[in-house]
Amino acid sequence: MKKFRFDSEAWSAVEQAASDWVTKADRGLSREEQKEFDRWLAQSKAHEKAYAEQKWNWEELDRLAGLQTAYGSSEDPDLLIENRPTPARGSWFGSRFAMVACAALMAGAVFAWIGLQIFDGDAGQSRNENVIVDRIQTRDLEDGSTLQLNRGAEVEIAYSESRRAVRLRKGEVNFIVEKDPDRPFFVEVAGVHLRAVGTEFNVRLHSNEVEMIVTEGTVAVQPSGIENMDSISNEAFIEVNQRVKVDLSSDELVPLIESISEETLAQELIWQPVLIDFENVPLSEIVDEFNRRNPVQMVIVDASVNEARLSSMFWSDNINGLIRLLESNFEIKAEWGEDGTIYLFNNS
Repeated sequence: MKKFRFDSEAWSAVEQAASDWVTKADRGLSREEQKEFDRWLAQSKAHEKAYAEQKWNWEELDRLAGLQTAYGSSEDPDLLIENRPTPARGSWFGSRFAMVACAALMAGAVFAWIGLQIFDGDAGQSRNENVIVDRIQTRDLEDGSTLQLNRGAEVEIAYSESRRAVRLRKGEVNFIVEKDPDRPFFVEVAGVHLRAVGTEFNVRLHSNEVEMIVTEGTVAVQPSGIENMDSISNEAFIEVNQRVKVDLSSDELVPLIESISEETLAQELIWQPVLIDFENVPLSEIVDEFNRRNPVQMVIVDASVNEARLSSMFWSDNINGLIRLLESNFEIKAEWGEDGTIYLFNNS
């Protein structure tokens, strides 16, 4: 078990932003705020860690006051770090955290009663070493743009002084492009060329089709192979909540454009990691949520396992973290089936 300490250093801008997002999330995020929050988290691993810290601090007073009654309360193992900074003076959140710090120093027995456990993000895998599921990769580019690579995706980066270019060789990638009118951003995938200045869009390469969905801004599509992407002409422009498909088996690569509903958009992008906060939730519901968002499926074999309830915070792609928590805190064993399914058993 890791120990933690309170540092006296002032908050950085990242930590202050993380604190602001915690307070907004506590009262509920609008759709636009959720998108902005997801982009902020995706920009840097430091943002993820800062948010996890401030979320932990925010909930600690509730834990000490006995407001959170679910047993086995724990945080996402891949989000927690050892040092927890002290907020700057003058903020309401800082006052709340100061109360937590004092209570922690004066009532160590309370921590023993709560049974809070801090996991090391680099801790060993599940007892069954086959239960290893890759996380979604986030790659920060030199210009401030961000790529989210779905499992198995492969890209090549080619930046110059005049343009930014990425080639999608395999799989699916979500692009969050930093705006720079003097240095356009291009994506090439199987002979289809996409151009964006500042926008967000998702590209998926199938065996015989290229599919793109725009979630912010506008993206130009040129489906014919060309040597110089700067000379693109006869482009098709794809806007927010539109999807374009290009059939690679056809002699003429013609873009087919359609508008899609918010429900379809959400389902198409459900693979993208989001931070999920479970509060006293049955394990069956948590497993269902993970199964909705991941290709690897989990099955609860023993009915008694459904009785476990969790209060924890997880990234939606962090199946390994969930398995480690279940095996460490709930005497639940995970076994990998021949069909790729993870089966959960009562190990008591």
